[in-house]
Amino acid sequence: MKRQHGQHEDVEEAEDGTLLWELEVHADPDVFVARQKMKQIARLLGYRSQARTQLATASSEIIVNALNHAGGCRVRFYAGGGDQRLVLWTVVRDKGFGLTRRATEEGTGGATARNLVDLFQINAEPGQGTTVALGKRLRGHRVSERELRAVMDRVARTEPRPSLK
Repeated sequence: MKRQHGQHEDVEEAEDGTLLWELEVHADPDVFVARQKMKQIARLLGYRSQARTQLATASSEIIVNALNHAGGCRVRFYAGGGDQRLVLWTVVRDKGFGLTRRATEEGTGGATARNLVDLFQINAEPGQGTTVALGKRLRGHRVSERELRAVMDRVARTEPRPSLK
């Protein structure tokens, strides 16, 4: 069963982590870039193939929703977890009308995303936009600050294509 937390807990926890990469999404090619970057980061951090695919798919679902309903979004990938197991987070923030609870009911992209990750939180205010945080725990071992810095350096060397805005 997937865990859901209080109103702002996960988003704040995610954003307290180490920012690994970010992108403004304005067009479909940006979604592909974000998905590939998530898979790259997850691989470099030691996530298994199935977990990488789950996190990339969940992230893509939320990003596509923000693109379709809000015209775009900012995507940030964070690593956090403190003394506990590492959590790789995707935080998607848009400036749309605010996502409703219905958007995460079965049969929607939000429900698909929620079912693929360990941690899922939506913060939405009508007229203020929506922030979605998705987190997947790394099974097995912890990642040091030094390893995170190495991942950040490697990810930064492979910048994405610019948007076709």
